[in-house]
Amino acid sequence: MSGARSRGYWALVWLQLRKNRRAMWSLYAIGALAVVAVFADLLANDMPYYVKLGGRTYYPILIDYGARLGVTSWPQPLREADFKTLKNDGALFPPIPYMPRRADLSEESFSPPTSRHWLGTDQLGRDVASGMVHGARISLTIGLVVTAIQLTVGILL
Repeated sequence: MSGARSRGYWALVWLQLRKNRRAMWSLYAIGALAVVAVFADLLANDMPYYVKLGGRTYYPILIDYGARLGVTSWPQPLREADFKTLKNDGALFPPIPYMPRRADLSEESFSPPTSRHWLGTDQLGRDVASGMVHGARISLTIGLVVTAIQLTVGILL
């Protein structure tokens, strides 16, 4: 009994959790989902991480974050640029180079998985893998908000 008391409560909870393999795998899956949700814009985006134009290097994803926050504005060479067709000296795109909201009607609707679209496309030509990556953020946010509401109501009751 004294050995159990010398450990903290959360150390005992962690010890019990580690004994249950299913619980640990569930915890790993939730952790992976959280990482995907947090870094969704870096995993699935139609803008490159960096692009070289005319001897200058730009970081479009970071510029986009700054523009959304009102901290910075888009440089002239990048305004209204389509990065996939833009003549550049070099660019590095994310693993899934598509945004989930961008419909491409030139693509075949309901196309099966290919090397371009890992999970295929939907009826509007949108990339399904990109939609799943960005959907993880929405799903996790809804789960956290509902849990916070339940916790608040439970504490009040």
